[in-house]
Amino acid sequence: MNALVVLSVLLLLIFAISGTSAVTNASVDVVCATSSLSSCQVIPSDWGVRTSTGQLASAWFSDSYNETGWGHLEIAGFQAPHIHSAAIDSLQAYAAGLAEGYLTGVQISQHSTNTFASYWGMGLPPQPFVDYIESNLAYMHKQADALGHSDAFWHHVGLILAQMQGILDGSNLKLAESSMKQLTFFDIMISNIGEVCCWRCVECRDRVPRDLVPSPSDAEIGDILPAVSPHEGSVVRPSGMDLRRKSHCSAAVRIAPDLSDILFGHTTWCNYDSMLRIFKHYNLQYAAPQVSSFSSYPGTVSSIDDFYMLPKMSVMETTNAVLKLNVSAISPIGAVPTFIRAQVANTLATGGKDWTETFARENSGTVRF
Repeated sequence: MNALVVLSVLLLLIFAISGTSAVTNASVDVVCATSSLSSCQVIPSDWGVRTSTGQLASAWFSDSYNETGWGHLEIAGFQAPHIHSAAIDSLQAYAAGLAEGYLTGVQISQHSTNTFASYWGMGLPPQPFVDYIESNLAYMHKQADALGHSDAFWHHVGLILAQMQGILDGSNLKLAESSMKQLTFFDIMISNIGEVCCWRCVECRDRVPRDLVPSPSDAEIGDILPAVSPHEGSVVRPSGMDLRRKSHCSAAVRIAPDLSDILFGHTTWCNYDSMLRIFKHYNLQYAAPQVSSFSSYPGTVSSIDDFYMLPKMSVMETTNAVLKLNVSAISPIGAVPTFIRAQVANTLATGGKDWTETFARENSGTVRF
């Protein structure tokens, strides 16, 4: 009899858990009355229906993690006749970010928490690293403001920064509804440069040999940290463990036997703390539209994996680890991170050669592609 009771309780628990795993869909519009960011408002909406000429962005999110392992996000941007042409791209980028941040704010907070904990446990980032991030942000804002009107590269760098600001503001709007901790731009930046796909055991650090406790070395953050942290010499030489950690992607390309098609696939190897995944579709109607579909993470404006499907081509990355990291190659100022350069190249390039040349500009010295 007791066994039957236990079984009944277990069945009730399973039913309760499965009953709460239904997919939740939500959509919002962002309406801006003027070119001022403070005039933009997030409004619940029906996806795909443009309700106002002041609407600069619309977004739909499906919280389908329990069914597919992925969330799905679609963002559409719009031109608006009441906004001055000089400001419309930037405002649309901010509105797109605001919509994304609001719909996925809880997931962004969770992903940010995972990322920080995986790199620094309960501690804080080292100050030289913070200084590097802040210096480069200041450099990018300065260059985008000064050159964005005449240089398409810097114009789109500025748009991505505006989109990230929107993601931050939208996230904090959503988090405030549940009295959750507010995020900072630094938090959003770390999520965009730090994909954690390596084994990490903060508690084990003092109990096992140093070479068996890898520190994170994935994405750009894994190159920045050793370059800006105190060390001896001008070259950081990764160990065998480092190189295995840095290699976390596989890709395959195959031409159909009759030459009628090209097939391609990609996989990323990551820890459980990187399993908050979102497949994103951006259709942002800038002067040079940004149209792309890519695997991604909460709060990130690029793939990071990297896997993109674009109107004229597809882009995949299998991390090319730097065997000898020249510290001087990573400048404290005067660089644009990989994740921004990749999306700028995706938007502006018309082919592989053009993509590579665009991506090479303002090289940050961090590995990828």
